[in-house]
Amino acid sequence: MSTVPQVLWFADIDQESEWIGAHSKQLAGLTKAKLPILPGFIITQKAYTNFLRENNLDKKIEQLFSTIAFDRSDSLMQGEYHVRQLFKNARLPEELVNEILDFYDELDAEEISISLFETGNHGRKHKTIHATTEEELNKQIILLWSEMFTGNALWHRHQRGHNHLQANAEIIIQREIHTDLDGTIFTIDPSTHKKNKIVIMTHHPHKGDTYILSKKTLTILDRILNYKPDLYKLTLDEILELGEIAKKVDEHLYLPHEIMWAVDEGKVYITEIKPFTQLLQPKTEKKSKLPIARGKGVTAKIGTGIVNIIHSPLDLQTANTHNVLVVANLEANQLPYIKKTQGIIVEANQWHSEIVAILKQYGIPAIVNVKQATKFFRNGRVITIHGGKGEIYSGGFH
Repeated sequence: MSTVPQVLWFADIDQESEWIGAHSKQLAGLTKAKLPILPGFIITQKAYTNFLRENNLDKKIEQLFSTIAFDRSDSLMQGEYHVRQLFKNARLPEELVNEILDFYDELDAEEISISLFETGNHGRKHKTIHATTEEELNKQIILLWSEMFTGNALWHRHQRGHNHLQANAEIIIQREIHTDLDGTIFTIDPSTHKKNKIVIMTHHPHKGDTYILSKKTLTILDRILNYKPDLYKLTLDEILELGEIAKKVDEHLYLPHEIMWAVDEGKVYITEIKPFTQLLQPKTEKKSKLPIARGKGVTAKIGTGIVNIIHSPLDLQTANTHNVLVVANLEANQLPYIKKTQGIIVEANQWHSEIVAILKQYGIPAIVNVKQATKFFRNGRVITIHGGKGEIYSGGFH
């Protein structure tokens, strides 16, 4: 650990070092492979541990943690608050400040992104913030390091049995660019998961364009364009350059990835790379539900309920709001009971009767002319009636 510098350019990172995080190693490898990564450097975990030690934060935090109940959210919030106060009163070592400013000046960027990664937690990214001046950069470094002790971070480490003060952090600083021409490249077809294709997508204020290329030859196999006059279209040279970048990343990282890209002053940059993790969605054909009986629909309403067959006026007393009534004939004395149910099925063809006209006014789901309905259906069965189609289905209707 003692031989690891506090600050390193991407190209100078030792990819075999156990003291360098996975994300930094990836950036180093891509930089050495001559891929157009946004220029930048890292503040290593050595700088982080030195900062804790020189400000006596390791002992102060350890003492503070002896008072925290890690299974209680209120206690974690209090712990986070007190740790942040400790960090606010801490100072960066002068040697580190000078070293960082030398790198910052050489980077010569109008704006930078500053990202915190926890190296021992599968390269977990905690936060990204931005700065435009040296003063902002120094303040943001301490602020980001304090993110190692948020309530959420403390809870996750506690659940895994990890020591909070043995968790290391490194900060990645890169040049930031702002452009309207950016997008995503997939080194796999995201819709089919075919590995022999490259898919390039542009991001615009509106819907962008998509280009599908052969990974082997970079031939354009298909394109989906948004024909709006104010939207920029990629040139053939730009499409081929993005395809070449995707091929190189694929060869370097092996597994499928998503590559975020942007064009600044005519030059293409890779702004972020992350593994492709979308699962292939199985194709499911939605089968239409077949009706179990048909008749003539009275109202364009749908009702689902439990069959209650009415043979006599006494049966009407059992009707409730969960029922679909089944009757041989519609009669006026049934109306008060029908109004409070989910619908009615009628054997007789009473389409032109006065009582059917009343059902239409009430908007009650109803079907008439359903042959042998009182014999076909059974009490207690759940059915759905579609008054618009004149169809009856078993169970609920979706």
